[in-house]
Amino acid sequence: MTYVRSLDGMRALAVALVMLYHFGVLECGWLGVQLFFVLSGFLITQILVSQRENRFGAYLGRFYKRRALRIFPLFYLYAGTFALSYALTGHPAFSRAQLALLFGYAFNVAQVLNGVGDQHWVSHLWSLAVEEQFYLIWPLIVFILSPRALRVFAMGLLIACPLARLFVSIHFFDWAGGLIHPDLGTFVYRLTPFQLDAFAAGALVGLGPTRAHPRRRFAIALVAVAVLGALNLLAMRHLNVPAEDSGLTTFGYPQDMVFGKQFVWGFSLINFLGAELVRTCITPGAAFKLLEHPALVAMGRISYGLYVYHLAIRELILTFLRHAPSTLELVGLFIIYIVASFALAAVSWRFFESRILALKDRPWRSAPALSPSVDA
Repeated sequence: MTYVRSLDGMRALAVALVMLYHFGVLECGWLGVQLFFVLSGFLITQILVSQRENRFGAYLGRFYKRRALRIFPLFYLYAGTFALSYALTGHPAFSRAQLALLFGYAFNVAQVLNGVGDQHWVSHLWSLAVEEQFYLIWPLIVFILSPRALRVFAMGLLIACPLARLFVSIHFFDWAGGLIHPDLGTFVYRLTPFQLDAFAAGALVGLGPTRAHPRRRFAIALVAVAVLGALNLLAMRHLNVPAEDSGLTTFGYPQDMVFGKQFVWGFSLINFLGAELVRTCITPGAAFKLLEHPALVAMGRISYGLYVYHLAIRELILTFLRHAPSTLELVGLFIIYIVASFALAAVSWRFFESRILALKDRPWRSAPALSPSVDA
């Protein structure tokens, strides 16, 4: 595997969408998380496939060593800071069970069971829990299955996951006949089994045969997303769906996509778009030049830090905000939010993350070394 600049550009696009969403600027910005899932499915599968010839112990050991060095230090630094804050001040409010789920990479389960509450500082860490849970099962699947069987399995996930989302929307009850949770959208959006088709869509980009005209395929996917989103938005407005779900900047894709059980097909469509964007990025001569711009590539390199830190910056701004801001004040606060997030992420990358990442390519038994930029 070789380093692809445009994939860092795609990371930059994804984290930009999430940051705009969390500041209330772009209501469909949550789709950036789906792009991260699709991209992760592609990269992780390629890394694992390249290591399949090693012994099983070395294969797993190398993979988990590299993933741990990339994900754990920053995650536990951030989560540990707020756990310490809770121990000293009682804020943000955690139960022992929630803390255990947070530190055990199961915060998505905590949010399904208990909601977000006042834990906005760490609410976004649910997606990292989904990633880690994917890492637990996918290496074993890749090692056991032949390339052809792995491709068939991934294609099966593209069919099974929407059906699973449909099934729980119809049978959303526990054994006693009561609702598991009133928020069906949160249940479907944040639990890993219902997101596996995002990872599978990315995996198939690298497993399947090379497709011609990647830009044309991406354009078709983009048009499909736009048209179906517009129709969904018109339907929501016709039926007087609340403004938080039918705002113009949702583009027909409000978070959780509960209206009309849109989550059954909506995630599949966004995953298809993300997979085609990955395909354009890795096809020589097809990548969009914007995604290879040095500024976006640099932003993509620090995207993990941006994702982890940006909510803390937002919450700090809200803590000191004592009145409803004017439009001009909102613009100023947005600039502070962006600049502070980038500054913190850049410092974290330069003095913390990159130094730990330098350990990733130290020899792990007899496994061949990979490019340090492939899965950084």
